[in-house]
Amino acid sequence: MPVTRIDDRILGNARPGPITSRIRETYWRKHEQGWHATPVDYDAP
Repeated sequence: MPVTRIDDRILGNARPGPITSRIRETYWRKHEQGWHATPVDYDAP
């Protein structure tokens, strides 16, 4: 989760930076490929 503000103070330009964007894109690409994905059974007691 990128941090763009702390209290009312804006950090950088209040948008996620290039490294955060690359990490997020890589995570979701690997997630879609099933990489280290563990299914969650929401119907389990």
